[in-house]
Amino acid sequence: MDAQSLLDRLRNDDDADEKKTAKSALSDNPDLPAELLAWAARAVNEEVAIERADASTFLAVSLVVTDPALKGRLRFAQAELMHVSSDSDQYVLDAAIDAVGWAPDLAGAYELIFDKLRGSSDLDWTEAFEKIGGRGLPKDALALLRHVIERAEAGVRTGDKPYFLKFAPTEGATLADVEAFVAQGLLAEAVAARRGAAGEDFPTARRAILGG
Repeated sequence: MDAQSLLDRLRNDDDADEKKTAKSALSDNPDLPAELLAWAARAVNEEVAIERADASTFLAVSLVVTDPALKGRLRFAQAELMHVSSDSDQYVLDAAIDAVGWAPDLAGAYELIFDKLRGSSDLDWTEAFEKIGGRGLPKDALALLRHVIERAEAGVRTGDKPYFLKFAPTEGATLADVEAFVAQGLLAEAVAARRGAAGEDFPTARRAILGG
């Protein structure tokens, strides 16, 4: 069963056991997760229509795959689908935190967590955070996750910028900029600046800034 067939099946059969169906589809088609992730990228870019059942399909497949990084990518895709569909902010937040717990190198998941928490004082991150506690998250990833959460909550209290955090490389940044951000406690900005200054990928820059 290919990705579109699985999506259609679970869209049209309210009585289907989602996890069992996902497990059967994965057994028949080992490329199913990759196909779903490609479909999600098109959906987020509004190239294909998203239906309400689609996000739960990604959750079901994430539960039956065994590779942690793949679990995380599927959970993040689920979070993005819910986000662009204006689904519950709490559900989006929970899925994004869970994604980091499985795949801590997903920069976009940290960005989405900040976006949701910065936009509301009514969301609870603690339960999802506790659930990922036993997965052996690298210390630098856990530190960045805590930093993102703390920055978002501080922004809600004070109304101060930033309204968004981005971890893409900061164009034109220098190592002096990195040091200045670190001195100010702006660790997310330091990660992005280091990526721009040193040409590092996200996990390498994250470890350099928060791994001490």
